[in-house]
Amino acid sequence: MKSAKLREENITSLKLHTRNTLQTITKCYLRTMRGRSPTKIEKGWMDSIANFGCVVCHLFYGCYSPAEIHHIDGKTKPQAHLLTLPLCFKHHREGANNDMYVSRHPFKNEFERRYGKQTDLLDRLVELIEND
Repeated sequence: MKSAKLREENITSLKLHTRNTLQTITKCYLRTMRGRSPTKIEKGWMDSIANFGCVVCHLFYGCYSPAEIHHIDGKTKPQAHLLTLPLCFKHHREGANNDMYVSRHPFKNEFERRYGKQTDLLDRLVELIEND
């Protein structure tokens, strides 16, 4: 009887410890992912490129894919929210590197080898949006 109760207490304690650890990890992760808030102009830019869709899918596959915002050079520097690309989940952060496609995170070098430098993609994106 004591053994079962002790085991139950240990399981409860482990669950509580695990939950607290996960909460701490999540808070730390979110703290590192925060950047400064975008200005009205930056917000407008990010909205427009999100609506454009994945620039890689558009340029290389001729299709539309819903996009996430990828910050080329972090989120805290001046103009950081203007140095952004619209990338679909697969091209942004899926973590894939195969014959069909490569994700920017964590494969920056391979991503740029296949699709071009991020700044060049940004230049092409600006041209596409201006000509639309």
